[in-house]
Amino acid sequence: MDYLSLFCSCESQKVGFFILILRAFIQANSKQLLGAKIAKSCLELNSNIKAEIINVDTLDLGLNDLRYKRNGTWQTYKSNDLQSFTLVRFLPPSLLNFKGYALVIDPDIFALGSLDDFINEISDLSFDIIACEKKQAYDSSVMVMNCANLRMLAWDKIIHELRSGSLDYLDLMSLNLNDLKIASLDRRFNSLDYMDDSTVLLHTTNRLTQPWKTGLRIDFTRNSPGFLGPIPRKPFLKLAGKWPSRYRPHPNRNIEKAFFALTKKALISGYIEENDIRGQILQGNVRKDFMKCVGDL
Repeated sequence: MDYLSLFCSCESQKVGFFILILRAFIQANSKQLLGAKIAKSCLELNSNIKAEIINVDTLDLGLNDLRYKRNGTWQTYKSNDLQSFTLVRFLPPSLLNFKGYALVIDPDIFALGSLDDFINEISDLSFDIIACEKKQAYDSSVMVMNCANLRMLAWDKIIHELRSGSLDYLDLMSLNLNDLKIASLDRRFNSLDYMDDSTVLLHTTNRLTQPWKTGLRIDFTRNSPGFLGPIPRKPFLKLAGKWPSRYRPHPNRNIEKAFFALTKKALISGYIEENDIRGQILQGNVRKDFMKCVGDL
């Protein structure tokens, strides 16, 4: 499917004295599709925002033979990686023909309550992107994009610049780009594996402990742990149990419970079906005892 065929109509939200045109997009691939469907249910059940899942595996986006620089080193795009969807964070402005506003989230981000405060905080229409700050950069896993101002991020332009090496993947992901006006977003709208009463969007960002993966073999690309002098560190980390081969339980039991409670709500509301879950289990994308975890609530 060509990505332009995904063009969606926008939803209107009244904010103060103006109308904000906002549509939500959830990036995904086939491995994280179940999480994306649960994320969609959380957004739509807690707000009037309509969400669209962009499954990178079903689209012709020019990524299959893509070579690009990451922190100055050339790499090849891996379509079978757990996070093969990350570049698609920047597709919505082109999808919306550079009109309106897009809320962009990853498939492991779940709304725990209403997003009314999120919408009401957007009071200055002069921004290009709103995102959380991190280490002198920005976290693009949750963004509000003012699409009219983002022709510089046209999809075809991004792919061309990645291929030529004039755009580095890490600069794109961290929004380290010239001429972008970025407003800061409060961390409660992108809370990294932390949950309290103020959390609005919970981000289970540590791939190793995502609750739906526990016990499965790790299927994501990990950065090399480097060397101890001339000796590789990885064998020693494996011996010490610090380089596991399987996904681990989430260290916060309350976050795991919250995720399966959201899953149960998605099932009851019809956003997912048991057959969806069983199919994902057979494909090895979610833990074998997934249904038991839901049923134990």
